Amino acid sequence: TLSVRVFNAPANELAMGIVASNGTNLKSQDSTLTFNGTIPSTGDTNIDIVAVSGSSTKTFTLEVTLTTQQTSSFERAADINPGVNSSDPAYLAVFNGQLFFRATGNDNAGAELWKFDPTTKTPSRAADVMPGTGSGSPSYLATYKGELYFRANGNDGAGTELWRFNGSNPGRMPDINNGPGDSNPAYLTVFNDRLYFSAKGGDSTGVELWRTDGVAVELVADILTGSGDSNPSYLTVFNNALYFSAVSTDGKGVELWKYDGTNAPTRVSDLNPDLGNSNPSYLAVFNSALYFAANANDGKGIELWKYDGTNTPTRVTDINPEAGDAAPAFLTVFNNALYFSAISNDGKGIELWKYDGSNAKLVGDLNTVGNSSPSYLVVFNNELFFQANGNDNAGTELWKFKGP
Repeated sequence: TLSVRVFNAPANELAMGIVASNGTNLKSQDSTLTFNGTIPSTGDTNIDIVAVSGSSTKTFTLEVTLTTQQTSSFERAADINPGVNSSDPAYLAVFNGQLFFRATGNDNAGAELWKFDPTTKTPSRAADVMPGTGSGSPSYLATYKGELYFRANGNDGAGTELWRFNGSNPGRMPDINNGPGDSNPAYLTVFNDRLYFSAKGGDSTGVELWRTDGVAVELVADILTGSGDSNPSYLTVFNNALYFSAVSTDGKGVELWKYDGTNAPTRVSDLNPDLGNSNPSYLAVFNSALYFAANANDGKGIELWKYDGTNTPTRVTDINPEAGDAAPAFLTVFNNALYFSAISNDGKGIELWKYDGSNAKLVGDLNTVGNSSPSYLVVFNNELFFQANGNDNAGTELWKFKGP
């Protein structure tokens, strides 16, 4: 029995050769198959048998066992705005077995609500929140009580407010900032059977923590008392509490906070002491810990940190050594690892990275001449979907990563 073995080869090339069942390479006088080059994903694979000069028979029986494994696989899932123009798919969320997001197609409808069907592998506009050529700009998509919630402007005179979509039609929730003013709800997250978000009401408070039960909306806490903005951001549930970044009147800057659902929100830590901001961002739960990007003013820049729920948060890695910012963003758990976009000092630009609990490494250089800038990562159909620019003359479109 003969088998095909993959040997070491230069980057972007695949070298294969026939070997005997005992693992020894066939000698040059034996029938051989040799391949050393690039195999296009859409190309054909051919196997040729060449008889040694002087052979008395030209008939061969060849049994080939070929096993391949892709260590990384990027694929553009859809070109929503055909050609070089970008559709800029953003705020990806799974709803009703499909992938929803904001995008701009070539249908002159502006930035609206789109969806991607995994069966047909095609995108289509799901709703035109702002009819006509204007943009409803749906953002911060989240599923709650069987409906898709988001922030949008419906051009109904209410400004940018909280909306929801039942799978057929979009509708606006109660006007948080009454009249034409914008409440700009953001970072929608389900906690304790309520949908929490940051917003600016029509009262004397600034941008604070709000929630809805699907019927009414209410202010949860005025963290920065008065008309100032505490700006609760990156809301994430961890250890039965709602965590987020915010600023208060305590002079500690933008730091990590939590809300237990009953008592007033409290600050968890002060990574950048005194008046500095550590700016915790892109919070995500991985391996029973809360991970986020932050700058502790320790000379390491914006790097990846974690909080175990008890002890002081710790920096887990320095992706961009010394004072450089790795700026990890859009943290998402996939295939037992934490995936995110980041930049190192390797000249690869902003690309897809992963952290396995011990080490961080570059997953792949999707855009070899610049930044692919993977954004809005979400797991859908056992694949990692995101917005990116693959330098394939298609602009910024919807991409996916298969693993491993």
